[in-house]
Amino acid sequence: MLTTNIEIRKNKKFTTAVVGCFLRLPLTSHNLAFSSLLARLQMNTSLAYPTIATQQQKLAQLYDLQFDVLPQLFGKEIILTYYANFVEPAEILDPDYTYDEIIETLSQIIKSPSYNQNLLAYAKRQLEEDYNELMEQPANYAIDRFFKLWYRDHPDYAENFMGPIQEIKDAGLDEMNNFVSSLRDVPMAVLGMARDNNQLTKLVNQYFRGAGIIKQFEVDDLTIPAENNPLEKTEEQDNAQAQLIYYEKQLTRAKELVKQDYIAKAKYDEVLAQRDSYKAQVSMYRSAYQDALRNLSYTKVKAPVDGQVGMIKLTVGNYVTAQSGALTTLNSVDPIYVTFPLDAKNYTELLRIDKTAS
Repeated sequence: MLTTNIEIRKNKKFTTAVVGCFLRLPLTSHNLAFSSLLARLQMNTSLAYPTIATQQQKLAQLYDLQFDVLPQLFGKEIILTYYANFVEPAEILDPDYTYDEIIETLSQIIKSPSYNQNLLAYAKRQLEEDYNELMEQPANYAIDRFFKLWYRDHPDYAENFMGPIQEIKDAGLDEMNNFVSSLRDVPMAVLGMARDNNQLTKLVNQYFRGAGIIKQFEVDDLTIPAENNPLEKTEEQDNAQAQLIYYEKQLTRAKELVKQDYIAKAKYDEVLAQRDSYKAQVSMYRSAYQDALRNLSYTKVKAPVDGQVGMIKLTVGNYVTAQSGALTTLNSVDPIYVTFPLDAKNYTELLRIDKTAS
């Protein structure tokens, strides 16, 4: 008998039951972007419930069953998570409200996503709005910048929210169809807790079939190796700026918390020290930038007057210091002064001509 990745435990004390379906796939920027897009599509509609209103109405009929879909990152793996929380049928005096009805509805939503051009465009807009809202938070911006800098040589690991937003915006129906098809063979597990766990286990086995349910779900090593990859100066500056924004936000929050004695003064001082440290780093980088601009301006020598350049002693690429001497000579041509020798006879003649002209 094949062993499946299904385990429903006994619910002994709660009035609500939970079921989670989990798909495991390797972490790549592409997989994360399309997992995020698929999750939003499935939160909206499915083939069984083709409009947002009909799907929400169906979940509401199941006594406000709480359903959520989201990709989660675990090291170098993505876990596409489907989570449902619902009232135990035994708590409701409704013969139509059963485990069978609940699991069938969940399987329809999970296994049969719906996406056309309009639904895809709407899901993209939702994710773009979420992304912009996330990036408005200094802490999120700082984390995003840190990951992009740290994994700049491994872009598949550089995304930690929803994947590259540009790839989400550019996603087409064919790409989404290919991604959904690829999920049919990935490892899958269904876990949960219910009062009648034996009946729920049978139903899950009935509705959730496929190659993935018998594949090994656990992974021995989720670690992403950290390489010795020092940051370039510009990247260090960007990282320091992001950290400064983050700690400015943390400091504002810590000020309010310490006033109300929710945190110790030492914790506030620690955040303040971190803020001041990054503030000093940013100031240092700005000063270095201004120095670089000033030094760059020294590489261009401008003539103080118009004229004719004489012999050039140095060429482009030579290292010039104050001890290098004159770079060239510059002769003014307007006005121009001429010096030449005259003998006594010619000098006398020039004086006579000059007096006559006067």
